Amino acid sequence: AITAGGIAVNAIDQRNKSADADGDGENAVLDTSEQQTVSGRVVGVVMRLPELESLLVDKVKGVGWVSKYGEEESFGLLRSEVKDSEGDSGQLAEQLQLNPLLRMNRAECLL
Repeated sequence: AITAGGIAVNAIDQRNKSADADGDGENAVLDTSEQQTVSGRVVGVVMRLPELESLLVDKVKGVGWVSKYGEEESFGLLRSEVKDSEGDSGQLAEQLQLNPLLRMNRAECLL
């Protein structure tokens, strides 16, 4: 939980620094309530990540059109994860590093 909290705090700090650097002003900087909401969600996801990833794979597997049309990446998943629940963690890590859209879709679906 401490590591997850650190991840959340770092992400919020980076977000606020970006908003300041972009000149977006105070409206773009997260207030205390927004920071607590984001932190709570990040900690919740990180603490339950394996369970949430498994649930996401199961839900996507249950919808036939996703595989039929090759839309696994729209849900932040690799085709190999959906075909084989174990997937290849090395390939997944590499793709998440290289593909920001895959990374964003996965994060959104896990929230």
